[in-house]
Order: sequence, then structure tokens, then C-alpha cells
Amino acid sequence: MITVSGLTRQYGKRLAVDDMTFDVAAGRVTGFVGPNGAGKSTTMRMMVGLTRPDSGEVRYHGVHYQDLKWPARSVGCVLDARVHPGRTALNHLRATAAISRVPAGRAEQVLAEVGLETAANQRAGQFSLGMRQRLALAAALLGDPQILLLDEPSNGLDPDGIRWLRNYLSDFAARGGTVFVSSHLISELSMFADDLVVIGGGRLLAAESVEAITGRHDVAVIVETPQPVELVALLAAYGFVVEAAADWLIVRGTTRTVVSQIAFDSGIRVLELTETSRSLEDSLLDMTRTSAEFAST
Repeated sequence: MITVSGLTRQYGKRLAVDDMTFDVAAGRVTGFVGPNGAGKSTTMRMMVGLTRPDSGEVRYHGVHYQDLKWPARSVGCVLDARVHPGRTALNHLRATAAISRVPAGRAEQVLAEVGLETAANQRAGQFSLGMRQRLALAAALLGDPQILLLDEPSNGLDPDGIRWLRNYLSDFAARGGTVFVSSHLISELSMFADDLVVIGGGRLLAAESVEAITGRHDVAVIVETPQPVELVALLAAYGFVVEAAADWLIVRGTTRTVVSQIAFDSGIRVLELTETSRSLEDSLLDMTRTSAEFAST
């Protein structure tokens, strides 16, 4: 659905985005992650023509954004949740619909879709940040687009709102839509993202599935046994690396099922067996650590 090829943008001596290339698949939620200053916002602005790249291009179904006949009906975009404070939610959406050549009746429909129908005649200046985020998403949905580009859409949402957004985006992708969403909430992304595009220092670090990124890190099996010496010798004979920690053994490069079977076959008693793996957050922090522009000591 989306093909980003060689995007580059420089501001003076600062290379904000450096030869960025990745694809965003239809029917999936793709998270866009990286530390502050990594180039996420600049990349997303270039994807919808708000910032002109020095080189490179973005295509939607093979078509440049500026060449889409009805952009709002193809790509729904939320890069900024700011709204004129004096306008009501309904009037803001009606004005946006008119500019986008979308039927005015869609305004009421999308307000209901994002849960703001009771605030339709309330001025946006009275909205909380979470309500403004919902209103911005409603504006992006006016044209019933196939693609959603969202920059930090969960910012300001309460726990119920975050769950609603997660379910909404997952359902949108399940219906065949394309979702490209940036977020600093890695634990939240891990609950519903299918793929990740990871950047740091303006460069692409990874573009693959969540499973592929987390799968590169070893699973560890933690074992409690009254026969640690015997089990260590047995596991070492199978080629596994075993670390002793107090009353526990840590076995790397295998699974709980394998360790349990080896112990059972040899008559070694196991009191407790736990399988752990590194979180997605840990994996991403390791990937971006050297490229973080702003980091505490």
C-alpha cells in the first residue's frame, strides 16, 4: 500500500532523514518508532507533502500523494491534534469536509464513530487533549480512507481511550486498511502492532514484524531444582549454556518444554520452571541506544 523510497531531508548541516526506505503493508498495523529527534515527524510530513524531500519519493498504490485525485478519500492523516478553539466539533468537521470535497453528512457519522457525538456542539477550546485527539481522528476518517497515518494518536487519552484506539486501529486493519502509527508507548504498540519501522538518527534501523524483532533475542528458561549439579552437567552435554544464580539455574537458547523433557527423561526433580523473554521495549532500546540524540547519563 505504501512504498517509501530513499527519502532524504537536510536542514542546514543537520541531516534529519537519511535515505529512508521501507514498505507499509495493507491489512496490518505498522508502528513507527525511534527516540526523540530520530526523524519520525519529518518523515511523516514528507509522506503527505507537508515537507518537500531533498530526494526520494513516497507512493500509495504506486501513486504519489500529490497525484491522488481525492487525497482525503485515500489517506487519512493526523499529524497535529490542534483545532481552532472557537469552533464546535461539528463545525470543524463540516469545514474540513467542505475543503476535502466530502459530503457534510459524514461529520455526524465520524463524530459517532470516535465517541464524540455528545460533544458535537461543544467548542474545541473546551476539549481535553484526549478529546482533541479523537476529533483529529474523526477529521482523518471523513473521506472513509483506506490508509491512516497517525502521529502519536494516543497522546492524552485515558486508559479506556487507549484501549478503544487500539481496538479501532486493529479492526481498521482487519478490514483491509493500512495503519501507520508513530508512538513512544512501546508496551502499548506491542499489544496490537503487526510490523515495526524503527529509525534512529534519521536512518532506518529495522523494518520487519514484531515477532522477528523480539525473536532475535534469546529466550531464557529459569529452573529451580534440588539437583542443580546433575542438571547443569546434563544440559551442558546437550550444548546449552547454563548460569547458576542463587537457587536457580538460567538456561539460554532453549525452551521450557525442552528443559522439562530432558530433566524428566533423566529422573531429575524440578520444582519450578519458568520461560522468559526480553520485552519489545528492551529490544527497541538496544537497537536505538547508540542513535539517541537526547539521553540521560
